[in-house]
Amino acid sequence: MLFAHQIDGRDRECIFVLPMGSVVSYFMAEGSCMRLHIEAGLCAYEDEFEANRYAVREAVLAEAARRLGVPLSEVLLLPFERLKAVCDREAVCGNPWGIRRRARNRSASFCR
Repeated sequence: MLFAHQIDGRDRECIFVLPMGSVVSYFMAEGSCMRLHIEAGLCAYEDEFEANRYAVREAVLAEAARRLGVPLSEVLLLPFERLKAVCDREAVCGNPWGIRRRARNRSASFCR
């Protein structure tokens, strides 16, 4: 499981959990803590996604706890910057929802 730091389309910082497929998982700063989002991916089967949502959440939090060296119950209480510090530097995350957007300077090709 890889953690990739990225700025989303609204200029907000996110930490995406890779690989992605039928589930998109990401952390975002919320005040002085973090929030974990688990959403259905582009190719998700709704019933399977709902059946596995809790297991995915627990697996992501367990990996974050391992990297941070804290109990699982404390992960979301930590500052976003702590998790950002243990991200995989080489991991690159494209748009997890499969939507291509035009680059900011408009003369470049679409972002991937």
